[in-house]
Amino acid sequence: MSGLRIGIDVGGTFTDAFVLDGETGSLAFRKVPSTPSAPEDAVVTAVSEILSIAGGEAGDVTYFVHGTTLAMNTLVQRSGTRAGLLVTKGFRDILEIGRGRLPVIHDFNAQKVLPLIPRDLVAEVTGRLYATGEEETPLDLDEVEAQARFLVGRGAAAIAILFLHSYRNPAHELAALERLRSVLPQIYICASSTVWPRAREYERAMATVINAYVGGPMERYYAGLRAKLTDLGVAARVYVTRSAGGIMSAENAARTPVETLLSGPASGVLGAAALAAAAGERRVVCFDMGGTTADVSIVDGEPRYTFEQHAAGFPLSMPAIDVVSIGAGGGSIAWIDPGGVLRVGPRSAGARPGPAAYALGGEEPTVTDAYLALGFMHPDRFLGGELRLDAARAGGALAALARKTGESIPQIAWQIVTVANANMYGELMLLLSRQGAEAADFTLVAYGGAGPTQAFLLAEEMAMDRVLVPPMPGGVCALGCLIADFRSDFVKSLYVPLASMDEALLQEAFEGLERIATDWLDAERVVVQERRYVRSAEMRYVGQSFEVSVPITKADPALVSTAFHARHRAVYGFADERAETEIVDIRVQLIGAMPSAVPQVPPKAMELPEKETRRVWFDGVQHDASIIPRAQIGEGDIIRGPAIVEQYDSTVVLTPGWDLSADRIGNLVGQRRRIGAALPVAAPAKKRGQGSLVSKGKNERRVG
Repeated sequence: MSGLRIGIDVGGTFTDAFVLDGETGSLAFRKVPSTPSAPEDAVVTAVSEILSIAGGEAGDVTYFVHGTTLAMNTLVQRSGTRAGLLVTKGFRDILEIGRGRLPVIHDFNAQKVLPLIPRDLVAEVTGRLYATGEEETPLDLDEVEAQARFLVGRGAAAIAILFLHSYRNPAHELAALERLRSVLPQIYICASSTVWPRAREYERAMATVINAYVGGPMERYYAGLRAKLTDLGVAARVYVTRSAGGIMSAENAARTPVETLLSGPASGVLGAAALAAAAGERRVVCFDMGGTTADVSIVDGEPRYTFEQHAAGFPLSMPAIDVVSIGAGGGSIAWIDPGGVLRVGPRSAGARPGPAAYALGGEEPTVTDAYLALGFMHPDRFLGGELRLDAARAGGALAALARKTGESIPQIAWQIVTVANANMYGELMLLLSRQGAEAADFTLVAYGGAGPTQAFLLAEEMAMDRVLVPPMPGGVCALGCLIADFRSDFVKSLYVPLASMDEALLQEAFEGLERIATDWLDAERVVVQERRYVRSAEMRYVGQSFEVSVPITKADPALVSTAFHARHRAVYGFADERAETEIVDIRVQLIGAMPSAVPQVPPKAMELPEKETRRVWFDGVQHDASIIPRAQIGEGDIIRGPAIVEQYDSTVVLTPGWDLSADRIGNLVGQRRRIGAALPVAAPAKKRGQGSLVSKGKNERRVG
């Protein structure tokens, strides 16, 4: 693709930007503070600065895609639009009843998550379909309009439409949607059959309600971003990454923003997986630690997908890369709970006021303040020296917490980092156990601004032996936007016994979905290198409550049956080949492949003294750690921990007991040192607690 291609990741603390020259392949990177009150302002700033660095003009931009956590943040913070819900008569309490399950199965004191739409903003209308999709009672459109106006009169600025069995026949919902959009143009309105047309009323309700709740803010954000980019001179269409790892236009993202809840983290997984694969690593744990959260995901050859995500406590049955978000980022606030126990997060200082060290008004201690107090970071080199950290303010915030526990500042700082590490360990172990995976079989890929700072501590806790840090870890999510394919899932509910389907009927059903998918990609107006259609079916034994996903390579019922039994045996440990089976849904995933080459990402050079050490704390013990600029580490060089590797967008903290080297494409690869292992090149003796840069690489030079 010719011209300049821009990838942007909008985080809670920083906004990252990559620009790739389609002609020369050159790549430039920029990181700017996010502006939570007007996120589009940080995006425009990042675009302006990255174009200046690349020596390009706004008119040269031919491709613009960005990932964002804005929809998820809106949901988590409960800062979305006051919304109303229209339901089929008799189903007013669908959000209140839910699934009737305990949020935490063994906790009888667990609190139920309050619905996004209160009961007094749920209205019933006449009109009903049978489960077959046939009409039982006609829809009263005058009543639909009257009830919608009633909800607007009670303060609703958005309306979600959820009618019974609309996944089988969307006629009633589409008629209501058309009527309301014509009479209430100022109100954000969406219908479940256009958001996620699947069975299970409650899960479909949640997807639609979340869409309505975040729809207004996201629609305004995309409109504001488009306007400001136009003012800047960027004429390229704006695209957005989605939770399932694909890309969609901003216009479509504004209509179904629920598909972008995990946009940013999903982009990071794609970027990390591609960079790891280029280094020969196919089994990796992606660890993205930013300013607000730490996101973890497992890649075993390919990213793993799920239809059972939770977003801010709400079930979400839409396809998404399986990412777990943990409230433990660099800006996560440390506090003492009523029982006297130290906690970290999930509350974050964000970009404003930020950690105390930012000197922007933050007074509570954060993980970043702890890093600074432990010597992990230099106050004058954060973000390449563009943002100076205030060590005195960080120390003051930590001292206030230390007085409550009777400990020193280094002790409380280490405890903060340790508690954050424990939070990550707990969630990551759960994720691995759900996948039946062993941590020791995977390499930890660390990215995000704080990922490389925490990675070796987490690897120690997880008993992992290998860590990989990409060349520009702070920009992996933005890079993932650039290399992501266009991708979307299209589903049709059938609920038919497999025995009643022949090959022609099944083939016709899949081809119908593929035509819809083709029309969608054509409407996105993007040139792709290849189109692929991936078929699958959600199947079960008749009488089962849940389904398994079965890949479909040929629409032959006999082959489909064999594949289902094999999949059922793999998931549940048994299969009954004599039992009757049924197809619940069929699914087509359209993949519009983008250029597959992963661009080379050289680390940005930083000027440091020729030789430098710094006192750092690990578990109450002081060490003299060597300080090395990332750009000076060449292939074959070996660094022995403890050591600190500094670069523009992150800091790598190499803990005692680990060695670090660079591979042929610029990744840093950490390897746990085996007890009694000899160094490749003898090093001069060091006093206890002092780290060293100990070996020459094949280029016969010493690092540091």
